[in-house]
Amino acid sequence: MSKQALSDVQAMSAAIAAQNARVMSFVDGLSAHVDQLVAAAMEERWDDVNQISRSLAHSGEAHGYADVSGDAQFVRDELEKPNNELGVNRSIIRLIGTCGRARRPRTTVVR
Repeated sequence: MSKQALSDVQAMSAAIAAQNARVMSFVDGLSAHVDQLVAAAMEERWDDVNQISRSLAHSGEAHGYADVSGDAQFVRDELEKPNNELGVNRSIIRLIGTCGRARRPRTTVVR
């Protein structure tokens, strides 16, 4: 293998490792975000619920967790409906489940 090819492989390996570290940091931080979200909802701090959900929606999409992103956006959608505390709470419960599943190791199917 040429020195250039070896250098390219090393650079690619470093980039993959850095991306994996960012994804693991996101997954590891889910519990803290969910705890903050639940606390804000229990205290009826709806602006905080919206901000935390927005953050989860953005970071979920950025890190390849579209299901987390979608359910976080659903919380925000429920917040926009008037007199919908029950709907917001149900959407948060749904997001909690999704975040729990995201924390489980992903399995890869080899075909």
